[in-house]
Amino acid sequence: MATDDAPPAPADVPHFDTRFFVQMPDGSTATQVLRTDRPISTGELTAHLADQGGTFLGYADAEPPTPPPSAPATPLTLAGPGGAPPLPSDVGAASPPPAPAEEAAPGPTAAERARGIFLPERSLTSQLPSIAGATVGGSVGGAVGAMTGLAAPVAIPALSATGAAVGGGLGEAGQLGYEYLTGATPAEPGTAWQRITNAAARSAGTELVAGPVAWAVRPITKAIMPVGKAAADLAPVLAQNLPAEVKTVETATPGVVRSIDRLLNPETASAVLSKANLSPEGQQTLFRAWWQRQASKAPEDIADAWESLSGSAQRTLAGPHVEQMQTVVNTLKTGQDVPLLRTALDIAGGGGTAGLGYVTGHPGLTALGTVAGAVKAGGEMTPAVASRLLRTPAGASFLGALPQAAAVAAPRLTLPAVGEVPIPLARAAGQSLVALPGVWPATSTLAP
Repeated sequence: MATDDAPPAPADVPHFDTRFFVQMPDGSTATQVLRTDRPISTGELTAHLADQGGTFLGYADAEPPTPPPSAPATPLTLAGPGGAPPLPSDVGAASPPPAPAEEAAPGPTAAERARGIFLPERSLTSQLPSIAGATVGGSVGGAVGAMTGLAAPVAIPALSATGAAVGGGLGEAGQLGYEYLTGATPAEPGTAWQRITNAAARSAGTELVAGPVAWAVRPITKAIMPVGKAAADLAPVLAQNLPAEVKTVETATPGVVRSIDRLLNPETASAVLSKANLSPEGQQTLFRAWWQRQASKAPEDIADAWESLSGSAQRTLAGPHVEQMQTVVNTLKTGQDVPLLRTALDIAGGGGTAGLGYVTGHPGLTALGTVAGAVKAGGEMTPAVASRLLRTPAGASFLGALPQAAAVAAPRLTLPAVGEVPIPLARAAGQSLVALPGVWPATSTLAP
């Protein structure tokens, strides 16, 4: 055998160099060269290395030519004639090059990840636990935020989103528990932690998107609900269904009645009513007769008729509903004129922001301006609309039904240290928006 440092063999002596990988007795690997006087077979090389305590691992270069079949089975001479066969020599300590590693499959892009979170390809039913949790959590978070005083404008949306995230995550944990106990097919791929965090992110994101809608509706509901509650309490009075033949009312003295015309004479009503002592039934009948005579008048005339009465006269007329009637009168006064100019200015003010968003290509500014203008315009128009509804039986009935509808649409949950927390079903509807089948394209069909 000859190494790279050995002198070249004489020109008249044929030789063959074979490079191969070998594992040494100590477990290390090396690349070696074996010089022979004829081509060596793999079997011979393997046997030779085994005699030396090594293990053949393969050829470093192309496999050497196979000895011709007709060649005589002459003994193999290593490194030319003479001397004992030396061991193959190391020509470098380099280990064999590692096998090329398989390329890992590329992970999902940020867009694919976002689509998988916010538009999961799963059924609406499987998302109901997280929707319910997000609805309750968002409502509780908003109620806690409302208790922060001056920080409420920031705390309400922040804590609403946080509560929705916590509730949505807990709801998804409940869905996972159901799948585990029943052996149901998982609603979506991923580990338990991945699914819980996905649901939390989806719930918080939906709450932040739906929050401005609730903010837009809040000024309108704030303006309409007081008069709606008053209309509900005054429903028999605002119905305007007292028969025309009713001319008298009962007093507190049995068998004694008073004339409705005499009691409601505009010139003497305040003084006469202050001294009248009516029965509860007589008071209710007189109140119905008074409103029935006033409802067709202009709002300012109705307000003047009520406010011309002294406090005692108002109590005689309205009985236990003086505050409710005052709410109705205040609404009539506020809404007697349609605020067209203010409404136009409100819409124009929002339109300026929306226009800036359009020019700059910023959809957020466009949406903000549109919502802000609509909110202010709606708040300005609410008293005017309510004023007209109050003066018709059907309109008053509609206003009176709103509080009951609100109670159904926003059932209340009583919590210690927080009090009653409304759980609006509109929030649940907003949370369900991303889960409704057919509303959004399937995630798998969207381009990356």
